Amino acid sequence: MKLFLHCGHDKTGSSFLQSSIANSISILESSGIHYPSNSKIISAREGKISSGNAGLFFEGLDSFSDFKTESVLASGEKLFRLLPDPEYREKLFNFIDRFNVESVEILLFVRDPLEHISSSYQQSVKRGGYTGEISEFVSQYRHTKKVSDFVKFCVSSKFNLSVYNYSNVKSDLIGVFEEWLGIDRGTLVIPDMSVINRSLSLAELEFQKVVNSYFGREGAVVADALCQECPEVKSDIILLDEDSQRELVRRVSPFCQYVNSIVSPDGPGVYNLDVAKVEKTDDVFTFSKKQIATIAKALSSTIKK
Repeated sequence: MKLFLHCGHDKTGSSFLQSSIANSISILESSGIHYPSNSKIISAREGKISSGNAGLFFEGLDSFSDFKTESVLASGEKLFRLLPDPEYREKLFNFIDRFNVESVEILLFVRDPLEHISSSYQQSVKRGGYTGEISEFVSQYRHTKKVSDFVKFCVSSKFNLSVYNYSNVKSDLIGVFEEWLGIDRGTLVIPDMSVINRSLSLAELEFQKVVNSYFGREGAVVADALCQECPEVKSDIILLDEDSQRELVRRVSPFCQYVNSIVSPDGPGVYNLDVAKVEKTDDVFTFSKKQIATIAKALSSTIKK
């Protein structure tokens, strides 16, 4: 048997991929690939924010036992964070032994650190209750080390590892995913919503930080509503100042260089570390009527609870 593990990482189109998978479960079965699911996972068909089926992989191995296909697929950003941990590593290898897995195929999408820190900061504001500025958030950033550790884990485990820079392939994300699975391009059913779990606009981000100062993590109900009900709103990239960018590049370079050496020993690698020019922005923010209605509805339901 072959085990396919799509491991994220975060902010690399995972929700969009998981919605496509949820739309294509029976098609995948006919292609010899089993994707264990439950009602929550299947709800991703509607374009809702999804965490994939990684929880089933670790918490309910029985969900993976009733299949007649040659391959099994698990997808979840949490796999990237959990697999190197000794507890979950043991669960993985127990699964490999139990089902006589002959090969483990790992798919990892990464993002350039200077781009990813913007998305990571956004996610902390969106769903983590964060209220600070990105200049404060940068000291917490350890993501490229985690990527490096994950790659080391895959190499030491002799897994077949495929790594792509999301920024380079996001326009062909489904095609890359299908090729990795070994199925024909055009097999998966793409959800009606082309943008799932988007980042916030600058106005939404500033508003969300104020909401978080009153509601904490529960304030995420506002950001979730905006992303699901107003997918057409253009997201904004929040950049570090140029000196801070250079300092971050200095910190993450050793980890990026290691990953590049493994993924592309004789090529350019997957990471780009160019410093971006920062444009000044003003403090005037605007919302559409639809955004205002969405915010009011989300806050109303939270206050009632």
